[in-house]
Amino acid sequence: MRAGGHLALLAGIILLYFAIENCLEFWPEPYLKELGYENFQIYPKWNQSLSYCITAAHLAMRLAGAPPFSRGSAQVPDWSFQQMKELQQLLVRRGFTVGEVDGKLGAATRAGVKAAQMKLGLPADSYPTPDLLERLRAGR
Repeated sequence: MRAGGHLALLAGIILLYFAIENCLEFWPEPYLKELGYENFQIYPKWNQSLSYCITAAHLAMRLAGAPPFSRGSAQVPDWSFQQMKELQQLLVRRGFTVGEVDGKLGAATRAGVKAAQMKLGLPADSYPTPDLLERLRAGR
């Protein structure tokens, strides 16, 4: 390995050490919180590369015993205009911002969905799910 390669490897190890330290300091709970939560925001404060931050946080979580990421179901439900409009209305009633209630899944609606998911303890991926809709309908 060339001298530059050794230096890059050493720098990577040092950054990983700090990533693990920060992860354990800010996420002391078992299996640590998901990356979508507010605690993740500490990473971009000291390294603005989102890819690096996600990788470092995930590695630190795995080293702490968290399970690997799930591939998910790869099934994204199709939402009709009426279903999306109902979801937006329910989000607005619960105090979440969705932009205009227009039956379209735009950036503002995704942000509202994510905020609701976080508040309800659901995976915060900004994709509306039937479970989210049912919880909003039930007022939970």
